Amino acid sequence: MDNAVNFLTQNWEYGAEVCLAAFALFHSARVRKIEKDSGKQMFWAESLVMTYMMAFGGGILAPFLLGKPPVMLVNDLIVPLVAVCWFVSNRAEGPIFALMNTPIMKQVILVLSEVFRANSMCEIVVLSNSILKPGKHYPIALWGPILLGTVGGCGGLFLPLDKGIKELKNGAPWSLQSAFYGSMFFNLFVYDPNVGPYLRDAAALFLEGDLVVQGRAIVAGFLCVVALAQTLISPAFNPFTPVHNLVYTVTGVPNPEAVAVATGEKPKAD
Repeated sequence: MDNAVNFLTQNWEYGAEVCLAAFALFHSARVRKIEKDSGKQMFWAESLVMTYMMAFGGGILAPFLLGKPPVMLVNDLIVPLVAVCWFVSNRAEGPIFALMNTPIMKQVILVLSEVFRANSMCEIVVLSNSILKPGKHYPIALWGPILLGTVGGCGGLFLPLDKGIKELKNGAPWSLQSAFYGSMFFNLFVYDPNVGPYLRDAAALFLEGDLVVQGRAIVAGFLCVVALAQTLISPAFNPFTPVHNLVYTVTGVPNPEAVAVATGEKPKAD
């Protein structure tokens, strides 16, 4: 279990750097797919800048809201590493490109990318709790860290800013849902004096040690498992679908499928 926790929290030699590279490769491939699906070739600068925005939009927006510098300005490895990964993903052909597109390599990149994303948004929650003070209605800063962690985990969905909230048109994408649920769990698990003890008691059955490390490992593990399920079972797999369907039924709020039928488009999430 210790080895699994160390892996999920990037606590291994060059773990953060390797996961960062995988994260950059993953989003570089997304930009390449967008370019391919549109049928229009992007100018290289547009493609590169879009990669930075999609990958680190959350690392730009969340620190900005907390009055802190964007992650790209405090981690000197990001700018050159993303540029290299963008070049490899978008311009390299032959054996390198073929290797990157093998099923096994795609799974490896996906898992490492989710490990990086999970740890990044948990770090935003920790930073938020060190800055935001509890209000008079609850003993901890509750929604601030959760929402900032959500932004940190999926902020790239809304960049560049001219996209607005188009990504929410036919449902919340899984990247947003997972960032929200992951940030909520982490904030409650580590800091909440009411709900936290129950979560920590459950985790104590298989984890021990620092609460922040435990929380990061659980969130990262969850994101990795769902990501693998989405590639092996169905891209639409969502463990929260039964809960969402129940809420839609009870409240009468139109679900993504109903909205998609009304607009003639494909739903993005359950």
